[in-house]
Amino acid sequence: MITPSSLALTLLPDGRVLLELLAGWYKVLAIEEARVDDESVAAVVERWAADLPTEPQPRAAARGDRGREYGRGFAGHLSDRSREGLERSRWPRLLAVLTGTTEPAEVAKTANDLAVDLRILLRRSRERALARDARGAYRAVLQQYVKELSSYRSVQDQGVYRLLEPTIGVILRDEQYLLLAADPHLRDLYLQVRTEMSALYQWCMDLDRGGIERAR
Repeated sequence: MITPSSLALTLLPDGRVLLELLAGWYKVLAIEEARVDDESVAAVVERWAADLPTEPQPRAAARGDRGREYGRGFAGHLSDRSREGLERSRWPRLLAVLTGTTEPAEVAKTANDLAVDLRILLRRSRERALARDARGAYRAVLQQYVKELSSYRSVQDQGVYRLLEPTIGVILRDEQYLLLAADPHLRDLYLQVRTEMSALYQWCMDLDRGGIERAR
């Protein structure tokens, strides 16, 4: 039996969540879509506990057409390396349930706890996004980020990502909860900033790894 290495959780603002039981980062043992506002998350965990898949498949292929939509979602990760205390404490219990090394009564409790965690995450993220938006004031900040990042075009700017990563890059990671904002415009602005940062990273890597010096 292949032991799962982690559980990837990608949450969308409408309450849908993609659950990916991973064997390494690029292989998936099981993948299912659920909703945080009903019983389906717990049902998925209980289903996997009853019959854990044993044949991994490429993660990208398993995602299929869902990959594009969930690529715009809030990504979480449960494993023994998770930094967040709550997430890290959840993984050993979940792994024991999935591999049959715990009491049967623990299955339903662990499955329900994960479902509750996701509902709380969605609610708190929406609340944080609303507070951060400050009645629209933060959108102007994000728009300024987009304007600044998109202005780097010349060959002389090709390494600018290294200067931006400790500032805007850190902000992007800290404010990922904006992807769950109720306001679609706020979500879109965050994604625009992330897209620009990703493009600057690839541009920088063209130079650092490929030796390709170019404007963009």
